[in-house]
Amino acid sequence: MSDEAVETIYSKDQKRRVVIFRREDGTYGYREEYHYNNELAQVEGWSSLGGRACYYGDLGTAKREVIENVLWLAKRNTG
Repeated sequence: MSDEAVETIYSKDQKRRVVIFRREDGTYGYREEYHYNNELAQVEGWSSLGGRACYYGDLGTAKREVIENVLWLAKRNTG
C-alpha cells in the first residue's frame, strides 16, 4: 500500500498544488507540486517540487503546517 492522498489544495492559477497524504504508519505529510505541459512531447502532469520530508501525527497539524510553510498558500490566507 502506498501513501493515500487525503486532501489537495490548488493555487488560484491551478499551476501549483499541495497534496496532503497519510502514510501506512498513520502519520501525515505533504508535498508541493507544479503542473507541467510539454506540447512538443505531448506530455503533461504534476511533478513534485521536492523539499524536506515532514511527519505529523494528525491531519489538523499537517494542514496548519502547510498554510505556514507553503509561500503561495500563506499569502492567500493573509491577504
